[in-house]
Amino acid sequence: MSPLRVALLTPTFWPVANRLLVAVRGLAERCQLAGAQVTLFTEKLEPDWASRFRFRDCNVVRIERPASRPWGRGRFSKALVRALNDELTRKSFDAAGVVAEQGGTSRWDAVIVCDWPEALFALEGEASRISSQLLFWFDRPLPSEARGNGSTSRAWRSGLSACHGLLSPHPRAAEWVTGVCESACGVVWIPDGLADYANLSGSQGNCVVPTAGPPLPARDAARKTLAEIHPLLNFERHQLLAVCSSELDGDPGINDLLNAWRQLRRDEPRAQLIIVGDGPQARSVWSRIHDWHLQGNVVMPGCFDDYQELLRAADLYLHPLRSDRSCPFLSLALQLGTPCLLSDASPWSVELVADRDAWIYPAGSSPALLECLRKAAAEFSLRQAVGLAGMAAVKQAMARTQPFSDWLSVKTATPVAERAGANS
Repeated sequence: MSPLRVALLTPTFWPVANRLLVAVRGLAERCQLAGAQVTLFTEKLEPDWASRFRFRDCNVVRIERPASRPWGRGRFSKALVRALNDELTRKSFDAAGVVAEQGGTSRWDAVIVCDWPEALFALEGEASRISSQLLFWFDRPLPSEARGNGSTSRAWRSGLSACHGLLSPHPRAAEWVTGVCESACGVVWIPDGLADYANLSGSQGNCVVPTAGPPLPARDAARKTLAEIHPLLNFERHQLLAVCSSELDGDPGINDLLNAWRQLRRDEPRAQLIIVGDGPQARSVWSRIHDWHLQGNVVMPGCFDDYQELLRAADLYLHPLRSDRSCPFLSLALQLGTPCLLSDASPWSVELVADRDAWIYPAGSSPALLECLRKAAAEFSLRQAVGLAGMAAVKQAMARTQPFSDWLSVKTATPVAERAGANS
């Protein structure tokens, strides 16, 4: 049988830069788990990159913006459709996954538009001709203009109605599209940062907290590995180590965390905080660290491609952001059993029991954040119990979802079988 052919559309692509692109990479990997050949289409790439290259067995194609004339919706639609068609015309995939030249045309088994409304609107009239399944992935509330009666609202309504499915890593996604699109019930919750939940160890459904094992050897080994990878990440065995991931785009929750960490240092003078990520406010965050003389207790190593080793080395994962954006690394920390401290603005706060599955505090409350930090720092056995309970809560939440690769395979099984029959 011919493999699935999936197109992922994202406004820009850089493998580790921010939440959207980490999610795009995760979607691509999950599509590959379903046996799909994946092509990423984007308008913007790093300037030094070629207009077509490969990244982790995915083709990446730039949709060229014209240099001389305006880039309106009509011209963008034609360029996008042409790029999708050209990629199908140019390449065919055999059963072994080998790319071969061909001259015919076909349809994509699935086109997933990742948080790119302009691309969704552009494909609206071409959906049935381009793809068997047009899907829209989003992780934030739709703009307020989508609920009015203007042209933007009509575009949103029409674009979402053309979709065969809506995907989101946010548990409240169905609420966001209520009143905008009648297909709200079609939103599939794809937990952000988690590959197919069937890969998680342990039972599903009514999960029982597993018996605690000795995590210290694994933690020490992870810290040793980090020290070999990055000179800034050289931590002693008994140091309290916390990790926070952020796009550093101005969310005041980072300042809340730094203020609480400055006070926690009086009780735990050797405690270390790693703020992973980059963004427009990175210099401002570092200036605050310098002004508060936290350089010895806070490390900013930039972006990381693989967080698992970092989370295994950590005693805590912190999510102080005041926005309700999804966070793939919070989900990953819960999956790995790393004890988590988060604000109630996080979408995962509704899935966890405070002080049992995680420490949860009111977003923006520095005193409450400091109190939770002190609780978490006080006792190793308490952190271990919370980490295991959080991992069990994740498994229970996953029991309410269908693994993405299974869902994609079911959605695209008919067109793949039809294409295989036609080819034979």
